Amino acid sequence: MGCFLWITNIRFRGGHSVKGSLNIGPKQDILEYCKAEWRGQTKRASIMQKAYQEIPSLIECRHLHQVRGDNYCAIRGTLLQCFIQNINVLSKWNSAESVINRLQTLYRNPNSGLSQWTFAHRLPFNKKDKLPTMSECVKCLFAKFSECQSLSTNEERNSWPVNLLNLDTKVDLQCMEAIKLLMFLEAHSLYEASQKGDDVPVFVWLLFARDTSENPESLLKNHINPVGDSGGLEQIEMILLGHTLEVTIKVLRLQQYGEEDFVTYYPDDRRESWPLIVLIAEDDRHYNAPVV
Repeated sequence: MGCFLWITNIRFRGGHSVKGSLNIGPKQDILEYCKAEWRGQTKRASIMQKAYQEIPSLIECRHLHQVRGDNYCAIRGTLLQCFIQNINVLSKWNSAESVINRLQTLYRNPNSGLSQWTFAHRLPFNKKDKLPTMSECVKCLFAKFSECQSLSTNEERNSWPVNLLNLDTKVDLQCMEAIKLLMFLEAHSLYEASQKGDDVPVFVWLLFARDTSENPESLLKNHINPVGDSGGLEQIEMILLGHTLEVTIKVLRLQQYGEEDFVTYYPDDRRESWPLIVLIAEDDRHYNAPVV
């Protein structure tokens, strides 16, 4: 079961429903969450129970936030963790203006595919000119990271992003789409470098080896556009997300408990200089965020 959006309730992976329209669920004890979600005696429930029991010894986290299962969960969970840890993942992108300039250049290139951007069919936009909406998304993301850096206490950093992503639907969607745009820019740059014969990470060859993503245009159409709409991030796009933000995403893949890939890193060649964030996955489609 992947990330599903329910209209009247938000159903998080595991079966529990949270009423309302929360993008980030309230902080709750990990083991209490497990007891509520995986009460059965099935083989799968047993694996989940053992995996959750293991979490406190693997990471210094005893609580979690459930993340809304609307196909943005990987991006939203990553963004939440970056906000909480005060990781400025936008430093490599210099400024909102520089990102917007790059988008403008690619948007004018019909071969880039950028004009096909759909905003997951969740933000209104002018079909004849999508750049203004793209610019709003990028400016919003940069502004929120600037706000986050002004917070002075851990308590503020723990509560502010939860409130931010829950109370303003437009801001949440703009941040999600802005990160997707950055992912596309990163993929486009890596593709151009590979075409020139420059050294690129191994995952780049895998990213563009698929029939559905032979170039940036098809990657956008088949894998980036659907995120937040009809599909979530696949594991290869999780690596792209890590490279885009220059963070290592450590995922505890609970269904793989007892297997070698129970703990997975994106990118898998963990960069020691990159900040580490942690997500919990009950399957390969939905991610929750563990916290202290």
